[in-house]
Amino acid sequence: MGLPYLTADLAKVAEFTRKSLKDWTVEIDHDPCDARILDPQRDKTGDDLDDRSVAAWRYFGRRLNMEKPLANSAIALTLAAIRLQADSFLDDAW
Repeated sequence: MGLPYLTADLAKVAEFTRKSLKDWTVEIDHDPCDARILDPQRDKTGDDLDDRSVAAWRYFGRRLNMEKPLANSAIALTLAAIRLQADSFLDDAW
């Protein structure tokens, strides 16, 4: 499965993401295009530092990861998944 595939078909990307992250919540916006993958433990800790949630473009209005929204929601969800994977390998990610 290549990157062009993951940026063209939102239904397939969403299905793949939800299967891979069973307990996580996937939110997709279409106007503007954005996607968030939410940590299932985010409400239990009460501490933003322990929240492993990620977003493609903006994170709940608090910060922007990019200047402009992405071209489509499939790209946004793919980017959010990539951010989650990258963050899991950083020592101080959360």
